[in-house]
Amino acid sequence: MEGQWADRSHWGDWFPVRERILQDAELSDDTLLLVDISAGKGHDLLEFKEMFPDLLGRLVLEDLGSVVKAMGRDERFAENGIQMVSFDFFKEIQPVKDARVYYFKFVLHDWPDEEVKVILNNLKPAMKPG
Repeated sequence: MEGQWADRSHWGDWFPVRERILQDAELSDDTLLLVDISAGKGHDLLEFKEMFPDLLGRLVLEDLGSVVKAMGRDERFAENGIQMVSFDFFKEIQPVKDARVYYFKFVLHDWPDEEVKVILNNLKPAMKPG
């Protein structure tokens, strides 16, 4: 998977991040800004932080416990203030509440519609209007 997508541009290069995510947001160090769900090795969050180094708001990497445990040895996450959370989107309600963005990259297309409904229904209680 990594090799297949290595040459693609980061979504922050083409998505209007400032206009759609950051503008009009009341951001502080405590604000939950972005939760990368099923984040794998966290390269998207690290690159996002590199693109917006002075950005206020918390970034969260979520994946299965075994993945998070393996990533916990990587100092780049702590250095960039990226929190890591163990999460199984099939079995648990989203534990990180009220984030501005919940991000799925190359996730939902892997599952049949009924399982995607489970994933999204487990996310809904964490979301706030707006």
